Amino acid sequence: MKVAILGGTGKFGRALATRLAAAGDDVVVGSRDAERARQTATELGVRGARNDDVGDVDLVVLAVEAGAALSTVRGLRLEAPLLSVAAEVAFAGRVARPGLQERSLAERVAELVDVQVAAGLHTLAAMKLAAAPPEQDAGRSSGVAPSMPARSRRRARSKR
Repeated sequence: MKVAILGGTGKFGRALATRLAAAGDDVVVGSRDAERARQTATELGVRGARNDDVGDVDLVVLAVEAGAALSTVRGLRLEAPLLSVAAEVAFAGRVARPGLQERSLAERVAELVDVQVAAGLHTLAAMKLAAAPPEQDAGRSSGVAPSMPARSRRRARSKR
């Protein structure tokens, strides 16, 4: 899969690019600054480009800080679906709450682009994503999603 990560030079973007490249995906790290994108891409072993020049991809991930999300997508001509991982979150002590806007950031992003927009990965911290992946992923090792009930997993395995 070809994936462009807008904001790919930030902590979350770098961690996601690393994971996707390790999984065999073709990754383009995007940034407002083409040179910064190229430097980061060289470090990660992927391609780099300006956000507005990521090329033909299957998925665009918006991994910028929430405050930069709208200005980043404004005027972009995207052809692939967009996954917004940016979220407006307010912290009160150890409690995280949604931002004060009436509509989600992804809904506001969707008004500015001509592609489908989905929101996700909001509870995945860059630090966790950057950490080494688990030694064994139950879903990948068995070929069956780990969230399936055990009986269903056994049936699915026996049909192979």
